[in-house]
Amino acid sequence: MGHVVDDDDATAIIDALERHEAPAACDVDGNGAVTLADLQLAAANSGKTQVDATVARALPAAAAKAAPVGGTVADPDALASVVNGGASVELSPVQGALSEDNPVAVAFELAPEGEEAPLIGGMTVEAPSDNAIEGGYVEYDYVGAGGEELTGRANLVSAPAPAPFLRSRAASAATATVDAGGAIVIDFGGQIAVKKVTLTITKTSGSNNLAEISKVEFLNNMEDRIPEPDLSVPGSLAAVAGSKKFTVSWGACTNVTGYELSLTAPGKDGAAVTEVKRTTATSLTLASFNGGKIKNGTVFHVKVRSANGEWRSPWSEEVEVTPKAEKAPDAPENLALTGTYRGISASWKNMEDTDSYHLFYREKADGAGSYTEIEGIASSSYQLTGLKDDTEYEVYVVGVNEIGKSGPSLVAVARTANVNPAQLPAYRQINTKDTDGRYLSHIVSATYGRGTMVDSPLDAASGTAKSALGLFDDSYTSYLQVNDWDEGGYYPGPNKGVTVTFDEPQELGMVSFAEVQDGVPFGKVNISYVDEGGAWKTADASMQMRTGANGRKYALAKLAAPVTATKVKVGAGRAWSAPNVVIAEMRFHAYDSLEADIMALYADDLHLELKDDVTAASIDVLQQRLDTPDAASGEFHPYRTALQAELDAARKLLATEGLEGTVHVHNGISAKRDSSRNLGIGGLNAWQPLGAAAAAGDEIVVYAGAAGKATGSSAPLRLVLSQQHAEGGATKVLATLKAGRNEITVPQLSSLDFEKGGQLYVEYTGASDAEHWGVRVSGATAVPALDLYQVADPAERLARTTAYLEKLEAHVGGLAQFHEEHHAKGGNASVHYAYDEKNCIANATDIMLDQMMCSVPAQQILADAGGGSTEARAERLLASFDAMDQMMELFYQHKGLTNSFEKNTPAAVVKANSLPSQHLNIRYARMFAGAFMYAAGNHIGIEWGSVPGLAQGAPYVLDGDGARVSGSLFGWGIGHEIGHNINQSQYAVAEVTNNYFAQLASTKETNASARFKYADVYDRVTSGDEGRTGSVFTQLAMYWQLRLAYDAGGAYETYETYQDLLANRFFARVDSYARAPLTAPAPGGVELSLGGGEAQNIMKLASAAAERDLTEFFARWGLSPNEDTAAYMAQFEPETRAVCYASDDARAWARANKDAADVAGKDVVEASASANGSKVTLALGTDATVGESVLGYEIARITLADGKAQREVVGFSTEGSYTDDASALGNRTVSYEVTAVDKFLNRSAAKALEPLKLSGDGQHAKDGWTVATNMASDQDVVPPATDDDPDAPAPVPASGRMVDDDPATVFTGTSADADPVMTIDLGKPTPVTALRYTLQGAAEGAPLGAYRIEASLDGEEFATLKEGRLALGADGTATLYFDNGEDPWVCTYDARYLRITAVGQANHPLSVGEVDVFGPSGDNVELTEADGIPAIGVLKSDFEYQPAMDGQAARSIPKGSVVFTGSYKGNPAYNVVMLYDEAGNVVGGTDADGNLVASQIILAPDPGDALLGETSEGRWVYWIEPGQLAGAKLPAQVRAELYRVDDALTNVGQRLTSDSLFAGVPEKLPEIELRSGASAAAND
Repeated sequence: MGHVVDDDDATAIIDALERHEAPAACDVDGNGAVTLADLQLAAANSGKTQVDATVARALPAAAAKAAPVGGTVADPDALASVVNGGASVELSPVQGALSEDNPVAVAFELAPEGEEAPLIGGMTVEAPSDNAIEGGYVEYDYVGAGGEELTGRANLVSAPAPAPFLRSRAASAATATVDAGGAIVIDFGGQIAVKKVTLTITKTSGSNNLAEISKVEFLNNMEDRIPEPDLSVPGSLAAVAGSKKFTVSWGACTNVTGYELSLTAPGKDGAAVTEVKRTTATSLTLASFNGGKIKNGTVFHVKVRSANGEWRSPWSEEVEVTPKAEKAPDAPENLALTGTYRGISASWKNMEDTDSYHLFYREKADGAGSYTEIEGIASSSYQLTGLKDDTEYEVYVVGVNEIGKSGPSLVAVARTANVNPAQLPAYRQINTKDTDGRYLSHIVSATYGRGTMVDSPLDAASGTAKSALGLFDDSYTSYLQVNDWDEGGYYPGPNKGVTVTFDEPQELGMVSFAEVQDGVPFGKVNISYVDEGGAWKTADASMQMRTGANGRKYALAKLAAPVTATKVKVGAGRAWSAPNVVIAEMRFHAYDSLEADIMALYADDLHLELKDDVTAASIDVLQQRLDTPDAASGEFHPYRTALQAELDAARKLLATEGLEGTVHVHNGISAKRDSSRNLGIGGLNAWQPLGAAAAAGDEIVVYAGAAGKATGSSAPLRLVLSQQHAEGGATKVLATLKAGRNEITVPQLSSLDFEKGGQLYVEYTGASDAEHWGVRVSGATAVPALDLYQVADPAERLARTTAYLEKLEAHVGGLAQFHEEHHAKGGNASVHYAYDEKNCIANATDIMLDQMMCSVPAQQILADAGGGSTEARAERLLASFDAMDQMMELFYQHKGLTNSFEKNTPAAVVKANSLPSQHLNIRYARMFAGAFMYAAGNHIGIEWGSVPGLAQGAPYVLDGDGARVSGSLFGWGIGHEIGHNINQSQYAVAEVTNNYFAQLASTKETNASARFKYADVYDRVTSGDEGRTGSVFTQLAMYWQLRLAYDAGGAYETYETYQDLLANRFFARVDSYARAPLTAPAPGGVELSLGGGEAQNIMKLASAAAERDLTEFFARWGLSPNEDTAAYMAQFEPETRAVCYASDDARAWARANKDAADVAGKDVVEASASANGSKVTLALGTDATVGESVLGYEIARITLADGKAQREVVGFSTEGSYTDDASALGNRTVSYEVTAVDKFLNRSAAKALEPLKLSGDGQHAKDGWTVATNMASDQDVVPPATDDDPDAPAPVPASGRMVDDDPATVFTGTSADADPVMTIDLGKPTPVTALRYTLQGAAEGAPLGAYRIEASLDGEEFATLKEGRLALGADGTATLYFDNGEDPWVCTYDARYLRITAVGQANHPLSVGEVDVFGPSGDNVELTEADGIPAIGVLKSDFEYQPAMDGQAARSIPKGSVVFTGSYKGNPAYNVVMLYDEAGNVVGGTDADGNLVASQIILAPDPGDALLGETSEGRWVYWIEPGQLAGAKLPAQVRAELYRVDDALTNVGQRLTSDSLFAGVPEKLPEIELRSGASAAAND
């Protein structure tokens, strides 16, 4: 029994099609592949038993009638056989060759007139693989859903793999793909009623493939003389490692046009990644790979191969290279220390180019002592152990690599754990010591929820489950440990926390507790109690970490109001990163109304106003209470210092002196307002300065208040601390504030051995326009702050700046004294340092502008305010601040961001394109290795020396045309770093797109003010290179040119509304569409979608903004669109202007000369070209009608291959000439098109120049060559003595004239008694094949006669290459090709030294004009004789080119044949000559089987017993025999193409190596006689 075909079979076939697999079970028709035909077979036989593979198709073959269409010739029986699955059929045009104008076609009729059309989803057409279909289209007639008759069409496109047939899809446009196996797969996009399908073919793969149209025979028994093919595999591959780069070089190959370099290395995920680089050079320096910079230590595997058109050589042998550091590493950064029990945990940044680290440490108190060194640390962290208890240590780290050691990191300090018991406060303590010395008075029981009591005998003996009495035993060796970061502090629960029952109700005010050793601080406490009704209630409590007199920390939880209860539960939590919660001792404190009574003095939350009944006497009473210690413990109130500040403030208010420092919070600055917007930028924060700085360990009070907000209610405010002069800008959110009084202990953010602390900020976290909060800080150091946010009135701005300057002067003037009194002599160890202006936390100021906040040293801002009056200095500062506002407005306008919109603008548009609600923030920070400034996180870091520049800006002033007249917008660095934050993320490229803003801020709209060079830009856009350029500045020009081409106004112009921006600013449109892709134009119905990577995104966005298809522009910059991008771009009209040549100068001229004449489409170019070897010099110009409008000239090089023209843009010149170095082409024929480009970027009509033949003769450049000789010459020069060289200066020999590239500078010398010898040092080992001697015109000496040429690699041992007697030609030159003395072939030798001996010419003057040395020069073909006359004619008599010999009959060219003959240089075994006419057709055409009608022979000297080799002057003959001439029309012109193939017997692996100029075919062909065994032809 066979298998029943069902839906599972169809599904399996579809899966195989989509995976491009071919499992045998899915190969229904048994043809070895899984195609759409298999799916058709399965569908047609669903439910049937499959007996074998020959089941019927879904559409019966009889239902399809095939017939040729139009001028197509086909065998009807064979055509019917194709439909029935039989043999193939040949289709051919009635006459002429297959082409787009002369196609073949066949129609498949599925439903004759009057019959119902079958529903089908697709069809397949198989084609022979040896003549695959490459071009054509499919037309189909079908019946629409409404019964109407419709016609569709799909062009044939090639697919790299079999086209997938999707399982489920909506009906869509039909596709016709040619898969890798040559099959045409037609997919109708769904089931439709098809009546007829017509397949039209315009091209097959058999056109000009030598392996298909030519036959190969070797005559005269030469088959055994075929050498191994020269596959031009590059040799001498070498890779030299550098630091973060490496250089690869290889030997040059002949007959190639370039090379491909393969690089393989681990990618970002560790998997191997391979990139292929293309170049025409023989060396390449690589500094980037896989989209990033190369890192030292990465192992690269490198190989190279040659390329010529589609041909590729095999890969070379692989080499390995590992870039490595060339210097000692940079000093380690970000050293952070944490004290532990008798140890210190150290970590630091893992630095590049660092193999290991050395750590140094010592006790800080031993400042003069030596450090202990720990070597060979492999990671970027280390745990010091065995240190002293409670001792401060200094630590630094050094990096090490094979080059040496880095400098030291900054020194950090940390203190080992304090093992002393924490000193909990005893003020109004409830659970005092009992008679056993335990703090259990009034405590009946204590239990814990989770965890374990560790080492607590009291609990072990209690007999109570989960007893926690050990927390009150006055011992830090017993403790509660919960292996979780929270035990009911953040997340209360019935089984969390410590529950204590008292013997009677207690009025609680505070709870204190401590752990065994100081660890991660507690961050949250939750206190609950059982009320009188027996219900659990949660008390309002806050918590603060405090430090006792012995340095140990403890937690002090304070209730907002007293609680009277018998049972209390205390929950506590740390940060989530903490491993556990540990509590060793706990105390309860009775309520004291003193704090509440002092707070009751004030009428507002900000404590800026006293109540009406406050008197000096009432304040005195409170003062007395504050100064009275607790009677039982003798301790003062735990918050005595803070409460004293409140009383002092009250006295000041009572004396009507007022209090300063209240900050009114701007509700428009908010991260929440930006959180739902797709801005695509970063680096912002919503901080607002409080005009205060605080040191680590300071206990400060922050007051917050707003109208209608109840004291104690949650406030949408966060308190932020920033470490002064930090590495990486260390910051921390300290607390979420509440209305009223917030007590904060300032934490330590850095362990570096500098002052610890910094500026304080408030962050508004709401988004309400109705909230108006005020914040004031008490207990911190006041620092100057300037708030100009949304202050528009110039007078108000100046007034605020003047007041700020006065505070700044006073503050900076008193800094040193303040530091001495409050820091150096103060009690806070965090700032207990000698005064250092760069690190004092009080040397700080904040300046808040509309879009920028500057947080920098006060002294440096003041330093650049200059001299003069306070008013003048304030004006100078304000001008710089105005310039910063102006620059940010300009930057954001170029991004399409503004807060001004036309009336009735949709809310979505306003939301997407409004300015950020947060600020950029320039902060004073320490630089990391190699940085001058940086952008990271939510700030831009600048150092001490860069701060004064913030006060040096000047607002720009524009003229009536929008051009800048004056002004300065800071330096390149600030714009560069701002750009890092605000360049649009969807297309951002690090160090490139951010530079757009730096260029924008510094441009003078001239070429000279561009950071890049336009000469480099033009080289790039005419190079044909793929991918991004290695220069970030040159790459910047791609974006800058788009601005130049499509911006409407000047670079500095700003606009009133968003709509104005969109109309005038190119990148405003680009960035707007990036933020809201669906708002981009889609004229063809293809919506903009992003996500294909930055390159694809910018191509789409730029085309949308220009409303032009910018494919050509981006191709010039090396970027290629993928299918999705191409589809989006294609719906726009192609850009015809030459945008890739846009320049600042050109745009400025065009704006000023809008009515000047342009060159668009005009025939204005005047140009000519001349070749010198492989270099072509073009003279460029235009006629007088274009005036000064011409920007430059685009140079396109035209070559012919397979009879078809290939156009390549190779240069752009703004001068009157251009030199094209086409040495990579070898001996090819080239022509040029010159197009003028005007300053409006229009292109003129192209000027076509006459073809030229290049001479790729392999001549070596003479850089660094020297010549030594035994000849004396009167031309030798002895320079006069000078002060620099007073003692007999060395003679300057004239022998250098022999290699100075000037034949007119003739050397003449004489050797006495010995043959003259000239030794040329080529500087490095060089492949040599020939030497040319030149002596033109009359000379004092005789030319070289008898000679001997020898070669050496070391200058000591020489081998003879050639001997003979030299005879000069008419042009005064003689070229000597080297051979091995045995075979008649040109040989290549490696030599550094060439020695030329003039045999027998001693004592006779010898003259040399020039000596040139040649290497392998590549193949060459010529069609004309030396006199320039084409050797084309009718053969006068039979020419026998092979006599009869063993195994081979005589072969000859018959009389009457049309003969073409010429010369070639190459290898006769591997060269093939083809002739083409002016239309690109093969001369003579091909027969019905696709074979050449014409014949050809390659003539070569008989090598005897040797192999066929390279010949410098061979002959070829191409002929059409008389019988094939009937009705044939000879072309007017012909040209020869010389191919080299990889297989001498099959002609496989063809590459074009040379071609000739066109030669005219005489109207009356002359008779030609070919001599027997001829190596030359004679015209009769």
